Amino acid sequence: MEYPNKMGHRNTYVLLGGSPGTPAAKLFFDQETGLLIRMVQFIDSPLGRIETETENDDYRIVDGVKVPFRLRLSKGNKTSTVQVEEVLQNVPIEDQRFEQPMR
Repeated sequence: MEYPNKMGHRNTYVLLGGSPGTPAAKLFFDQETGLLIRMVQFIDSPLGRIETETENDDYRIVDGVKVPFRLRLSKGNKTSTVQVEEVLQNVPIEDQRFEQPMR
């Protein structure tokens, strides 16, 4: 189901999705670009369910795919920003990187 909405100066579509028995996540897509600009969802924590929000910004093309280079993450009353400097896709990774560390 989609609902027109507005986020700042952007017109958005809001899509709801989730699994039975859990609160639906809300995905906000920019109507002009089709890009995901916000996701609101709930996570379970020792304190109960907490609303989390992720905002995607600064999309750049990497190997023909638009990727957000800035993420603003909000959980409860805490907010942090992640600024990505470089994205590498389909980079070979040695099998040993997936070995379980010795205890």
